[in-house]
Amino acid sequence: MAADGESARRRLFRRSRAEGGAYDPSQMTPGARHAFAALAVVLALVAGASPVFTVVYANSTAATLRSQLLASCAFARDLGSVPLPASPRPSKLGVSIVADSRAQWRTLRCPGELPPPSPGLRHWAAFYHLDGR
Repeated sequence: MAADGESARRRLFRRSRAEGGAYDPSQMTPGARHAFAALAVVLALVAGASPVFTVVYANSTAATLRSQLLASCAFARDLGSVPLPASPRPSKLGVSIVADSRAQWRTLRCPGELPPPSPGLRHWAAFYHLDGR
């Protein structure tokens, strides 16, 4: 050690920084070189795995959303195809549920075709001023 308590390594680092140069890697200990190499490998693995993880997660999320959408379509189709009787008069709530299910099926752009509305739905939707398509 130097008289002022500063190690040779510290002096070398300070001198290279004062001259505007970078620290000389040949002055690193073997353990530090191995640690630096291991850190670089880990960083490269994380950087490479990140896009892969993102794609896999996005695809699984899209598949989940697709299955939920198809389930909603099936539910709207089931409710939207319920025939309403011409008499006795059904409640506005019942007509609204059937008409809104048909509207939901169209809004979601579900695959397939929705059966045509029953004559009772057309009649009572017009009576209650609802969309009976």
